[in-house]
Amino acid sequence: MVPVVTSKHRLADDSPTLKRAIRVARRLLPADGDPETFLGNLSKERSRPIQLIEMELGGPSGMFIGLPTMDVVLVDVHSSPSRRLVSIAHEAAHMLLGHDRDATHVEETLTTLLPDLSPTLIQQALRRQHHDGHQESDAEQLATIISSELSVRAALYDLSGHPVSRRLR
Repeated sequence: MVPVVTSKHRLADDSPTLKRAIRVARRLLPADGDPETFLGNLSKERSRPIQLIEMELGGPSGMFIGLPTMDVVLVDVHSSPSRRLVSIAHEAAHMLLGHDRDATHVEETLTTLLPDLSPTLIQQALRRQHHDGHQESDAEQLATIISSELSVRAALYDLSGHPVSRRLR
């Protein structure tokens, strides 16, 4: 059994939404620290499919686009493994916090990746909503907790939870 990370992260404020999102995120974290498994758990929690797509983004390292029937997380294909983890955690944090996210310059990407979507639907998905500093701050705090705990769990799993490690005892 992989121990649960219990370190307390200092929060900038006492937002009940952030505290609830932290509790939910910790419950969804897989023992092996795999970010794709975490997204799968989040997908089940939200009762919505989440599609993770790695592609060249040409700027941001990640984005979350909430579509009517699914969520799409785009991660830059050139990201290092640690940057990829942080990007996935950040976009998942926006979902956990209930932030509707979209990004500019993704209409063409969505049209290519999801050709069955109507142009009207793509425009609706891309309505720009500006996040205030508080929302971004909460997402950054939650993403830091998620990515840190995923990293710790992955390291602990490699040391203790992996079947090979168990056989060596």
